[in-house]
Order: sequence, then structure tokens, then C-alpha cells
Amino acid sequence: VENGPDPYHSLGILPNASDEQVRAAYKKLVRENHPDRLLANGVPKELLELGTARMATINVAYGAISKTRGL
Repeated sequence: VENGPDPYHSLGILPNASDEQVRAAYKKLVRENHPDRLLANGVPKELLELGTARMATINVAYGAISKTRGL
């Protein structure tokens, strides 16, 4: 992506990852970083804000990869 971080790097995968690996990485990161889950685990507000920002990055990255691959 020319206007931001590499979406593959944001998801922690390589560009040659399979579509299944892309989806699995996305789902794993959502489980780990979703604000609702963090809130349920009693995470402090500062970390909740970081989780929210991280989710935005994850969603943008997955969206870019999905659009490119037609997922």
C-alpha cells in the first residue's frame, strides 16, 4: 500500500501467505485486540485506546489485502 504500512506486515504474515492464512491471521488479531474483549478482561483505559487503534490498523490491512485478492 503506497499510503501506509504494509498490510501484510500489519497482519504479521508474508505476502505469499495463502488466503486461508490471511483470514486466520486476521481472526487471531481481532480476537487479541478487539476493544470489547479487552474491556471484558479489565484492561486499563490507556491500553483499551491502543487496542482500538490497533483494530483500526488490522481492519485497514485486511481490507486492503481482501480487495487485492478478491476475498
